[in-house]
Amino acid sequence: MLPDTSKAILDVKETEKLFLSFSSEDHLLLAVSGGPDSLAMMQLAFNLDKLKLSAATVNHGLREEALGEAQLVAEIAAKLNIPHNILEWQGAKPQTRLQELARQARYDLLIAHALKIGASHILTAHTLDDQAETILFRMARGSGISGLIGMKDHINYGQIIHSRPFLTIAKERLVDTCTVYNLPFVKDKSNLDGRFARPRIRKIMPLLAEEGLTALRFSSFSKRMDRANRALDARVESLWKSDNQNENIYNISHISDEPAEIILRYLLKLVNYSYRRLNLNLPFKHFRLNRIENILEDFHLALRYGKHWKRSIAGLILELDEEKCIHVQADPRLANNQPK
Repeated sequence: MLPDTSKAILDVKETEKLFLSFSSEDHLLLAVSGGPDSLAMMQLAFNLDKLKLSAATVNHGLREEALGEAQLVAEIAAKLNIPHNILEWQGAKPQTRLQELARQARYDLLIAHALKIGASHILTAHTLDDQAETILFRMARGSGISGLIGMKDHINYGQIIHSRPFLTIAKERLVDTCTVYNLPFVKDKSNLDGRFARPRIRKIMPLLAEEGLTALRFSSFSKRMDRANRALDARVESLWKSDNQNENIYNISHISDEPAEIILRYLLKLVNYSYRRLNLNLPFKHFRLNRIENILEDFHLALRYGKHWKRSIAGLILELDEEKCIHVQADPRLANNQPK
């Protein structure tokens, strides 16, 4: 192990703290792109000498140099005696939403590989800077409180958990780590491509930092949004009554005096629950928050004063009667298109 020759790099104690939650896990899969963040993660995980590690690099096949970069990662992993695989994104590439779909393909490939090799966790090296960009990106697209939390440090995908141990670590510290360990990291040119939103956001981050809106401030904002979101969700859970329904009729009189945000979340939970109950295969995950926000005021007034209200939304027909019971059924126009 090399000595700590730079104040900016992570020392052993700090690294151990970041990886502490993984100490009892049998096998970790490191997602390593060849950039400084993920290469530093691989080096630091190796330094602990306590973890069973594998590494994988996804080649999306979108850049000529991508395969060479993946092979470079393979060479570095071999020097550390870490098993490494290159995962290929096969098939025709989409013409629209390219970065979004490439990101989804990356995680699909990593999850499948983790299951294959028996790893319990996938680790990615998203940093404090990435978190700030994500929050600003979502803010620009009108996300609600839950979206403004940014990236979560752990996401459960059933048998596999995706973890981001470096969300509180500045990117420059990982770059310095690569420099100290002589790791030849690569620079992905697509990260500077102005056709995509994230590179454009990345370009303005230094200007925001000059006004005090630093990556660290975004991190504090994320934690506060998380606290608020947990409190709101806890209130909704305390009010939620899935057992008061009969033939998809829900008595929601007990929420009529709640604040609008609680009613909004309760309604979203009811819609999501109804999807599962009615066994619908509709794209709820792509449902826009503003669609329910647009009907919230009318719904809130009808609920409070016991008025009739009816809407078709997100593939469902919701009807509120004068007794403050909401009737839910699949919208026939969409239900008829369900796969057999």
